[in-house]
Parts: sequence; C-alpha cells; structure tokens
Amino acid sequence: MHLDLKFCGITREEDLKFCFDHQVPYVGLNFYRGSKRFLQNYHAVSLLRSIDSDKLALKTTIVAVVVDMKLEELDQLIAQLPLIKTVQFHGQETLGFLKAFSMTHPQIRIWKAIPIKGASDFEICSELEEVVDMFLFDTHVQQVDRSNEVELGGTGQKFDWDLLRYYKSPMPFALAGGIKVEMIDSVAKTKAMIADVCSGIEVEPGVKSEDMMQEFIQKTRKTIG
Repeated sequence: MHLDLKFCGITREEDLKFCFDHQVPYVGLNFYRGSKRFLQNYHAVSLLRSIDSDKLALKTTIVAVVVDMKLEELDQLIAQLPLIKTVQFHGQETLGFLKAFSMTHPQIRIWKAIPIKGASDFEICSELEEVVDMFLFDTHVQQVDRSNEVELGGTGQKFDWDLLRYYKSPMPFALAGGIKVEMIDSVAKTKAMIADVCSGIEVEPGVKSEDMMQEFIQKTRKTIG
C-alpha cells in the first residue's frame, strides 16, 4: 500500500518550512485569483526563498495550482519559480492546451483536476491520458457564471468516493475534497496515490495548524506501515 500527502494552499513561511522540515512529499501553492489562498508570483518567490537551500534539494515537490491560466502566464510563472516541478490544472483546460504546455515545458509533470458529481465525469480521463501524469479527483463545485471567480478547491466538501468504481484508467490518481485525518484509512482503500489536504489542516483559509499537519503525517505513516 502506498499513499503520499499533499498539503495544499500554503501561504505562510512557517507552514512551508514545516512541510520541508517534515519532508511532506507535495506542497501546493495556489495561483488562482478566486481562491482564498491565492498567491501573487512575487509572494511565492519570497516564500521559497525562506527555505534553506539544502532542504530545497530534498524530496518535497512544489505543485503550482492554476485555473485556466494562459500559456504566456504559465511561462512567466515557471520562469520566476523554477522550483515548480508539477502544475495542477484545475480549470477547463483542453487536451490541445495541455499538449501545447507539455511541448513547451516537457520537464513539468501535469496533473489534471477532475470535479466529480457523477459516473460520467470520469469519461474525459481516457481522452487526457496521453498527456496527463496524474488525475486529481475533487468535489464538483457548481459555477453558474464562469465570469465570476468561485472556489474550485479547498471547500471542505467531500464527494461520494463510491463513484471511484467507475474510474477504469490505469493512470494513478490523487484524491481531494474535505479530507480529514480520520479519513486516511478510507483514502488508502480507494487506491489513491496521494491524499490532497487543504481545509483539513487549517484553522482558517491559508493558515495551517502544525498540530493538524503533524497528525496527518503520523496517521498516514501508520496507515501505510
């Protein structure tokens, strides 16, 4: 059994340092303006500069969370933040768009978030397999007007994990959406490779709790043995 953790929505130096000190496998920085955990590029640069260079060489991977960001904006983000090794696309990005990004940045791993509310939502996975390195299944959030920026993650809402039985692709997946520490055993049973945690380690949006993060780390290690 294998299960890694991703702590997402990091906004503070002390929380980022905790993640590197405890070798959390994945850390998410959110570049979506509609998020309560939104980071400007310069803020993210400042955060990463706060980490000692020897720790930056460890196995904590920086994941940039983006929503319908233009290719030129992505180019700028990666140029300013060369420590980004993975981009998590959380919007309506098409296969063509993801291919174009991959051609420009072949060294960057691509994760594609798929909002789930029913079995049919998994159908797009077969189309995207050729370019995506991992899918991330999250809770579907209703968005009536796409001109309005709404929270597309970190909502603390869980979707029906029984729907995962309709996922037939061999592509590994991460699981997000209202994950709390007492759910880690259940997450592992879904065969997810990564538990993506955001609100479950917060005292308020963007403010993480060291005690809650430590509890997740200990519980995950105990679960996977």
